[in-house]
Amino acid sequence: MMLLLLISFSLMAQFVDAFPQFPMFTPMPMFQPMPMFQQIPPSPMFPTFPPFTMPPIKPLPLFDKLFNETNVADNILLFSKIASTLSSGMHAAALIYNNKDIEKIMEMCIEKEDRKKIIPFKKRKAKKILEKYVRAMVETIGLNELRSELKFQPLPPWTSFNETETEKMETFANATVEDIYNQREPKSKDRSLDNKKFTEQELYTSIAHLEKKIPLIREVFKKEYSDHRRDESKDKSKDKPKEEPIPKKKSDEEEDSESDEDYDSDEDSEEKKKKKEEKPEEKPKDEEDRRDKIGGYIAEFKAVSQALTSTLQGVLSHDRDCKEEKRKKEEEEKKKKKSSEEKEKKKKKEETVKSAEQKKKKDQA
Repeated sequence: MMLLLLISFSLMAQFVDAFPQFPMFTPMPMFQPMPMFQQIPPSPMFPTFPPFTMPPIKPLPLFDKLFNETNVADNILLFSKIASTLSSGMHAAALIYNNKDIEKIMEMCIEKEDRKKIIPFKKRKAKKILEKYVRAMVETIGLNELRSELKFQPLPPWTSFNETETEKMETFANATVEDIYNQREPKSKDRSLDNKKFTEQELYTSIAHLEKKIPLIREVFKKEYSDHRRDESKDKSKDKPKEEPIPKKKSDEEEDSESDEDYDSDEDSEEKKKKKEEKPEEKPKDEEDRRDKIGGYIAEFKAVSQALTSTLQGVLSHDRDCKEEKRKKEEEEKKKKKSSEEKEKKKKKEETVKSAEQKKKKDQA
């Protein structure tokens, strides 16, 4: 005890020596600022540290590329890619939660034998490849359906993967709509000759088995493309200009005066004809409309393929006994029916009891 008291007194003395401005044993007056908030001089017992300063934050390389003043066109292209990926992701999430056909696919059960036909690999390889393989299957179905919607030829055979710039072909005046689409069509390494995990033949055989088992995949793409076409037609009908009024018929005197003027300006008309012949032929409006549509259709394809890949991945990820699942579902449905019937019986009994009580009250009155 004595030692503890001595140690405590020595510490108190050191504290008083270090901080003489602290009134330790004198009463403090009211409404006076506390001395502890005043600046404390440095001491060996309580050393002071320099103030903490944050290091300068380096900008991300993506935003460096975006806001580079030298390449404005590249910045716009990069920003449009980011915006399209974000919008397609949001649209895919909306499809998963709102599309009834996708909900049906989620509830489907595929047996082991059918699953082996759709994914013809060993268990270890199938787990590694599953995501890429399912995405490749869905993309091939969606792109073939998109080509049929736009009235183009079907998908060509696989070639070596080459990420070319999509905007180059659009600069050429003689490029057709199909050429532009072929340039802008989404490509991937999994659907090319550079892929060494699975071949084109294996993919198409598995697609045939998958469409036999789940034909709704192609129907989802068809419906979404048709809805997109319908929405675009509605927007065009809104933006159409008003029809100009029909001009009135001219009198005979006005026609004679115009004929005299035309006779005088024969030379000018010949020069105008020559200029028209020199001008290149204007492309029809249908082709221009189809060119504008390509971007919207590709965005729609990306969203639908993203939603379907996530759903199919969940369906094909693990082996399931469909017979047991059916039996469980039937049992659950039977239980629900029984519970609903019991509730209805209880309601009827309560109604009969209430009606009897009301009759008794009326008779007594």
